[in-house]
Amino acid sequence: MSDKTKAQLEQEIKDLKGQLESVSKDEQNDKAAQELRNAYESYIRAGFTDEQAWTLVITLVSNATQKRSIF
Repeated sequence: MSDKTKAQLEQEIKDLKGQLESVSKDEQNDKAAQELRNAYESYIRAGFTDEQAWTLVITLVSNATQKRSIF
């Protein structure tokens, strides 16, 4: 049996949950970055220049992250 107190075990669980959240966020960011890269490469294959492709990607990200309100 472990000699850890309940408080120590609860702290360990809290720490592990924090690590899991951090890894999950990293994975989400990696996926988003790859999707942006894929979009860029698709624009290049479709015939856009490098500059045009990045402008399209930047515009898409900008539009997706802007808060829209009628007020």
